[in-house]
Amino acid sequence: MYDTTKYDVSYATASAIAGSYTKAHAPDAPLLVTGASSNVGELSGPGGADFNGDGSNIVFHAFENGKDIWNGRAMYVADIGAGNNILSVL
Repeated sequence: MYDTTKYDVSYATASAIAGSYTKAHAPDAPLLVTGASSNVGELSGPGGADFNGDGSNIVFHAFENGKDIWNGRAMYVADIGAGNNILSVL
């Protein structure tokens, strides 16, 4: 659920948009989790992600106060790196 700290973002990769896709697994996934650090600070309850056109940034929402749903959720933009079919938040 989006209102808990267990909310996260995983991903899958493919060599073509039509697939087939391979889901990333630990230690390379999930991509965004509570407690992960990024250029926007430590995250709590991150989810609902999308990427900009050139794939250098990820847009997502997380708890505004960094700990729970009390103040709602806010949108964030973080830098992202990719290589060897592995994504990472910078």
